[in-house]
Amino acid sequence: MIQPFILTLISFKQNLVITIGLTMVGYLIYQMPGLIPFALGVMPAYWIMKVSMNRYNQFAATGGKA
Repeated sequence: MIQPFILTLISFKQNLVITIGLTMVGYLIYQMPGLIPFALGVMPAYWIMKVSMNRYNQFAATGGKA
């Protein structure tokens, strides 16, 4: 059985979205260092939840078959 996390790793589109998001967060932190505590706690958790939920929904829609 293929895990949803593995599907995320091999998806170019999802990796591109993650890269763009992390680049934007990095730029904001560079411009406003006061966002570091916010970014360290909230943003990674949000991205992980979003990616995992998207992949889980896709995985569940196929009936658990990749």
